[in-house]
Amino acid sequence: MVLRTFLRIPVFCRRAFSLHDKAKNVFLARCLDRDPLPHVTLHRAGMSSQTYGVQPFAVYHLKVRLPLSVHVSPLDPLEHPNADKFVVDVNSESDEHRVDVVVKDDEKSVEVTSTSSAEVEGKPLCHIMTPMNYDVAVQVSGAAEARVENMECPTCVVKTEEGDCHLKSIKGMSTQVDTGGGSVYGQGTVLGNVDVSTNSEGSVKLGKLQGQAMSVATQDGTIDIKDIYAELSTLTSDSGDICIGSMHGTSAVETTEGNITIDTVDGDLSATTQTGSVTLYVSRHQLVDVTSEEGDICISVPHELATRLELTGKQLEIDPELRVDNIEDSWDEELQCKTLKGLLNSGNSADLRATAKAGKVSLKAVSWLDSLKLRNKLAIS
Repeated sequence: MVLRTFLRIPVFCRRAFSLHDKAKNVFLARCLDRDPLPHVTLHRAGMSSQTYGVQPFAVYHLKVRLPLSVHVSPLDPLEHPNADKFVVDVNSESDEHRVDVVVKDDEKSVEVTSTSSAEVEGKPLCHIMTPMNYDVAVQVSGAAEARVENMECPTCVVKTEEGDCHLKSIKGMSTQVDTGGGSVYGQGTVLGNVDVSTNSEGSVKLGKLQGQAMSVATQDGTIDIKDIYAELSTLTSDSGDICIGSMHGTSAVETTEGNITIDTVDGDLSATTQTGSVTLYVSRHQLVDVTSEEGDICISVPHELATRLELTGKQLEIDPELRVDNIEDSWDEELQCKTLKGLLNSGNSADLRATAKAGKVSLKAVSWLDSLKLRNKLAIS
């Protein structure tokens, strides 16, 4: 008979876990922090970690103002089922990067700031882990970057000066990002209304956007978005290219010097560029209106698309596979352009208009499979 003796676990502990190592026949007990939970500070080379207690299941407003890079991510809900903690880790080579945390339970707010005026050396990082439903407002200065991922927050606001912003799998009502010169990168889906703007050469590269209203604006940087599902979308750039995988809903796209490329348009579209070219595929629409002052326009449509046509340009080219009836040709003396009006597949209540005042307008028949660029992949397989 083997007798096993367990050490008595202190009364103040809320939980205890035992771990049995069969090889060494060792029993370990680990106790969690006592209540109420103050902060616990761990110090090791270049690293400090603080854990704070907050009201269970409450939605706090996280406000971060720091001169160092910030990473916000959720605590594991399985390990913290009561959502009554948050953790602040600071990884810095300098001890002068002190981070001050103020918890205001009555206002349901958490403020993370720094009064340090020391010049940032290396790549100091403040990693904040909170319950996933906290409101997030992050502002970093200098070249510091901001990263927010896997949060289900009502609002997410991020501002940087020269640094980049990284988003990953954000679910909420509103996401706002503003960078002084940095770029904005996204992975996964950003769910909710989105407002992103960059300055200087800052670019935008996002995955899937889904919500009611989307607004993305750059100066010289490119806009590259995989998919947009929204009632209303507005994309603008001064000189950057705009490239969209698929656009659903009503959309307005405008760039001064850049090119516009949209792999699939499912909805209404207004696209305008001054010196760039426009390339797009229209699957379904009520109104598509495309204008290029100096560049070319190439529009691809499925063979069965029915719409009214109005094409204007120095040169007009229509795929012979497309059936256009009731054709009316005219010449604009002022613009020195040709204009063609007609009914594609007998037409319907939809309108497709394209104007290239100094360029060429092409209308091509493309199958749905070709529009998704899958034919080569299927042929290889």
